[in-house]
Amino acid sequence: MPTVKPLALIGPMGCGKSTIGHLIAEKLQWPWVDLDLWIEQHEQKPIREIFADNGEPYFRHLEEENIKLWMEQAPLVISLGGGAPCDANRWALLKEHFFTIYLKADPEVLIGRLANQREARPLIAQGDDWKDRFRDLLRERERYYTQADWILETGSATREETAEHILEHVLHH
Repeated sequence: MPTVKPLALIGPMGCGKSTIGHLIAEKLQWPWVDLDLWIEQHEQKPIREIFADNGEPYFRHLEEENIKLWMEQAPLVISLGGGAPCDANRWALLKEHFFTIYLKADPEVLIGRLANQREARPLIAQGDDWKDRFRDLLRERERYYTQADWILETGSATREETAEHILEHVLHH
């Protein structure tokens, strides 16, 4: 197998990191970690409550500590929350220890997917201007996402097609 680094799927909320990460891990028969779910289980509360009770900086600290926990595990597929790679320290850890794949999707497609999931997503849960805030957040985070080892434009591909495309790339490079 050419890749010895664990795979990290990055990108904005709604791009399919969790679903696609799980599919890839199943096909490769590798362990899969959804970092947000892992943190929720260990903190014993949903992310929106972690944000409300402890603030975003605390949550970002948890992300960094857990990236460190998983970075030496190979083989592994990890799906990261949208903001996880968006910090110089966390990005340095990801670049050094993971093969990063940015699942890039059209912002308007993402907004459509997120419309019914807002309550669980603290950065867009409140207010009528959430679409503008999401677009702004995406613009801010793009500078990290675009540094990924591989950028995959998902376009109109199904989750299964996207997973297959990633598998082909990983297995042949």
